[in-house]
Amino acid sequence: MLRTTPSVLVALLVLVCGVGVARPADYPTRPITLVVAFTPGGASDVLARILGRKLEQILGQPLVIDNRPGAGGNVAAEAVAHAAPDGYTLFNGNNAILATNAALYKKINFDPEADFAPIGLIGSQANILVVNPALPAKSMDELIALAKANPGKLNFASSGHGLAAHLAGELFKAEAKIDIVHVPCKGFSVFHSVPNPSIPSGQAVECARKLSIFFQNVL
Repeated sequence: MLRTTPSVLVALLVLVCGVGVARPADYPTRPITLVVAFTPGGASDVLARILGRKLEQILGQPLVIDNRPGAGGNVAAEAVAHAAPDGYTLFNGNNAILATNAALYKKINFDPEADFAPIGLIGSQANILVVNPALPAKSMDELIALAKANPGKLNFASSGHGLAAHLAGELFKAEAKIDIVHVPCKGFSVFHSVPNPSIPSGQAVECARKLSIFFQNVL
């Protein structure tokens, strides 16, 4: 009945004006910054740190992970787009930042086509649906029936407005013809075993207890 939700593509990018000339033979001569648009501990952050360790071995310079969450990835993208085009600022982008955000936000202060050039695809993440164990639903049919019997009373969490998990939830609502309320969270690391220093642990637990359904990206 329900279509499979699309995976999230994650790509490594560099400022486009910084790739027009050949790389100097001695590059890099100092640390490189890899900007991640989401909180520490989430799937995009984990991918970036795995990549960072390998790049350090190859390039012989430290690679600094700079987490800049906000506005569905637009905060990080804008920062990178306006950074010096010298090859020392890389960006861990995804399909929301580079494609759908332009249609979902009235204004974004960067051009996803003109401001960046792709280096390569580094991974993809599947979307899954999980429910709060306290919810009296043990199958998809039971979940849909419960939502239809309680319009507007169930909610679903995503990692932010306009991101793949949010769009998956909206697709689920449309396909199942149910009314559930979207609750954007500050990155899904609040529900992971990896602590997020920006969110107190007690707040994360309380947030999770109040949520009914989670649309989550997994590696």
